[in-house]
Amino acid sequence: MKKNPEMPHIPEGKYTRVMIRGEAYAVQASRVKAVVKKPEVRRVPGAPAFIEGVAAIDGRIVPVLNPVKRLDLEKQDPESSHSLTSGSMSLVMVEVGNVLYGLSVEHVADIMDISAAVMEPVNPVMTDDQFPFIAAMAKMDDQLVYVLNIDGLVLSGLHIKQKARDQYDHFAGGLTQKLAAPPDRDETKYLIFSAGRELFCMESFLLKSVVPAGLVEKSPDTPPGMAGLLPTLDGMLPVVDLSVKLGIDPSLDSGDGRVVVVDTEKCQYGVQVDGVSEFLRLSPGEIKPVPPGIAAAGVEHIKGIAMPEGENRMFTLLDAFKLMTTREMDSFSRRDDINMKSSDKESVESPKEALVPLLMVATADMTFALPIAEVFEVIRVGAVKHVPGTPAHILGLITVRGEPLPLMNLHCRLDLVPASDSSMEKTSSRRAVVIHWNQQPFAIEVDSVSGIVKVASEKIAAPPEIIKNVDTRFLSGLVLSEESNTSAMLLDLKALINQEL
Repeated sequence: MKKNPEMPHIPEGKYTRVMIRGEAYAVQASRVKAVVKKPEVRRVPGAPAFIEGVAAIDGRIVPVLNPVKRLDLEKQDPESSHSLTSGSMSLVMVEVGNVLYGLSVEHVADIMDISAAVMEPVNPVMTDDQFPFIAAMAKMDDQLVYVLNIDGLVLSGLHIKQKARDQYDHFAGGLTQKLAAPPDRDETKYLIFSAGRELFCMESFLLKSVVPAGLVEKSPDTPPGMAGLLPTLDGMLPVVDLSVKLGIDPSLDSGDGRVVVVDTEKCQYGVQVDGVSEFLRLSPGEIKPVPPGIAAAGVEHIKGIAMPEGENRMFTLLDAFKLMTTREMDSFSRRDDINMKSSDKESVESPKEALVPLLMVATADMTFALPIAEVFEVIRVGAVKHVPGTPAHILGLITVRGEPLPLMNLHCRLDLVPASDSSMEKTSSRRAVVIHWNQQPFAIEVDSVSGIVKVASEKIAAPPEIIKNVDTRFLSGLVLSEESNTSAMLLDLKALINQEL
């Protein structure tokens, strides 16, 4: 008996639906490596007509395919208003072998599940064996979706010597491994803060805490350039007024700012600033020396200029060891009510209970705490790419160091006051706390960063079963900082990313 010929195998599962000339096409989601806004494309002389050119993306030179030309759609609809030259176009990055290609599309519609039941192979009458661009067709939500054969779309009809293809595939594979490897550079985390209209930064390992400036006590004998004294559990600390010290007009009343408490090898003291905004990781190459014209002016408290790669921003890097002069430190150290000893020196003389450093953030007029050990950095909220079908508490994707990260809205996740449309639009003042928890990076959107505290583990109490207006499933404790006289709810990171809750 003659066997019936087998139909070609078409994998079922998740597919990325893209729009080209107003029609829906699908690409196996496992083949999609990224989706990026279409950058400038440079034409390559002699390349096939369907290759628009090449684009520089994340350290790679990526060939960009024009599917309208490749699928011969211009002849079918020459008057179409859908153009691939629009500035709003996207590139769907797909990998063939080890080589990355960009597929130019109008936009990515969604990610969908296509089962074998709704797919059928293409009738051979409608295809050319030499150009097998369409692998199958599927009927989804009353819409016809063409399932693309990515290998055929890229390679069919091209006369490429196998040796040349193997050589480039080997090169591309090595480049992929190199780019995927951790950066071969030492990075340091910096705290970004403001005084007046100026932005400054300081190494985070020198920070002990960040507390409200309203705690600073003023006295008639406070020396010029000093804001006053900060009460702590170990005694009073002198506080430098950064605006006065550097001759900057402050943008806020002193009580509305923050005090950054630093702990050098020599001593502890506070720096009063208008506000803290971000944690950034910077490499040595992103720290530039002070220009000679400025260095000659005797500003020894400035140790460099931080210029984050890929950003049009600069921060003045302050030297915590020189912000207070020797004369100022000597005058304060002679006072009995002031204790400027470094905590490292004190711990040798009188060991204390272990302290847990926490980042305090504010959202919906409430204060929450996150373990600083899990905080990778704190950045400004940039453009957010909405992804259809995601949970309500996921705003979409943001780009952090070239990688897409899900951005969680804390209002929605904790069932707080719902985030209004107007508040969602005002992203310039909002911050994203980038978390690396259990090798799962994600970002949490907050209204602001309110401080840094160190709390004894014994001072972290279990959360009550019920807290007004807060879903306690996402809390791991209640924090009370006696030093800064603040309280906060400690977030449970494991629960936050658990999609089943």
